[in-house]
Amino acid sequence: MDSKGRHVTGTAKNHESILYVEVHINDGSSVGCSGFLVSKQVALTAAHCLIPKSGEVEEALVAVMEEGGKYRTLGVSRYSLSSRYNPTTSEYDYAALFLNSPVDREPYKVATYQGNKGDLVVTANFPGHKQKKKHLEMWEYTLIVDEIRRKNHNKLHMIGPAYHGQSGATFSVNGEKVAYGVLSQGDNGPLFQTFDKPALKEISEWKRLSK
Repeated sequence: MDSKGRHVTGTAKNHESILYVEVHINDGSSVGCSGFLVSKQVALTAAHCLIPKSGEVEEALVAVMEEGGKYRTLGVSRYSLSSRYNPTTSEYDYAALFLNSPVDREPYKVATYQGNKGDLVVTANFPGHKQKKKHLEMWEYTLIVDEIRRKNHNKLHMIGPAYHGQSGATFSVNGEKVAYGVLSQGDNGPLFQTFDKPALKEISEWKRLSK
């Protein structure tokens, strides 16, 4: 397992649909998270990225990597939290972002995880300590599946690095462009909220953004 990670500079198949998510709060603060496309105009991220400690979400932007490692910024017109999201326990910690315009990239398919403890998986995201105001960096990390909690709201604990800014990322298996969950927490290693069959059906109450 490579805990140091790898800086991603090209738009390979599994990287072209990974997004940087920036949420602006009406108190002047902002939050940086990760996300990924599940259709050409809808992305998923962590719900807690859209629940500020103070104030209200005013604007959300996403950045998608272009050739040469540069990024293009797109606006978000509305968002929707999972109706099952519990901010106290972080259960079902995912949300959808509806982009202002479609992105011509192959989106991730969404599926339930059928793997086992000890499996190697890969995640690509935007760790906060690697980001600068005008310079984004995507990083890829290999993780080891440590604990599968199917009886506890479909949580998946990994062995590997966990940093601020990775929230909202997904993971892939064997290079397949399939998303099995959203990175929710990072205490003692990444903790993913994995998808069950009704996972995206409850995302229906969209909130419009003021910008």
